[in-house]
Amino acid sequence: MSWQAKLTAIQKDYTHGATYLTQEAVKVLQSIESKEELMRAAKRVQSIQPCMASLYNLGAFVLDNIDTINAFWLSKWLEEFEAQNKKAIQKCAPLLQNQTILTHSFSSLVYEAIKLGSPKKIICTESRPHNEGVALAKRLYYSKGFEVELVSDAAASIGVQEADIVLFGADGVGNFGLVHKIGSFTIALAAKQYQKRLFSIAPIHKFWPKNYPPPKEPLKEPLELGFFKAKNLYFDITPKELVTNFIN
Repeated sequence: MSWQAKLTAIQKDYTHGATYLTQEAVKVLQSIESKEELMRAAKRVQSIQPCMASLYNLGAFVLDNIDTINAFWLSKWLEEFEAQNKKAIQKCAPLLQNQTILTHSFSSLVYEAIKLGSPKKIICTESRPHNEGVALAKRLYYSKGFEVELVSDAAASIGVQEADIVLFGADGVGNFGLVHKIGSFTIALAAKQYQKRLFSIAPIHKFWPKNYPPPKEPLKEPLELGFFKAKNLYFDITPKELVTNFIN
């Protein structure tokens, strides 16, 4: 399979999160030997998932170091990427101990922090249209034995009332706010109303450069929402002032 086809597969992957897709993109870039092809691939990596800052930053790293970049330095970048993830998980975990938390979508970093932090209870939203929150609830309950409750997206504010902490991952953070699963802004407003802390696990590679503009997400398949004229988006932007702290 060509690198173009592999990046197209990442572009069309709406199931996995930013961490997994970034790891996959590194593998693609490592397989390219031509400097000219690597430049083309890096530019495409920056745009294939416009709401995921780590992909943009990976592409920027390659382009900024195009004269010296190779598979070894890409491996080093990936090691640092994974080290920053681990650091953020370890900082988050103590905040969760014996707490009831509400989380939205399926962030791999949130999942790892939950495993390490052992909260009292986890409230998961469905996270439509792909129901990532259902998948998280099942994994936490059936594989790890946590006390888990699933709520519909429309009932998320009820879950916020019960929770001690709201915990998000992060697809990207800019001066304009936090990009995360659609519905996050509404949950953040509920957290503010009920005076609940809202944390986002956001390692440094999840931050866009200063003055980076809000990403423009293409509309997704309307029939996923059951009607041919539906406005189907997977991400929204939560203003930074609604986030208690970005954990990195």
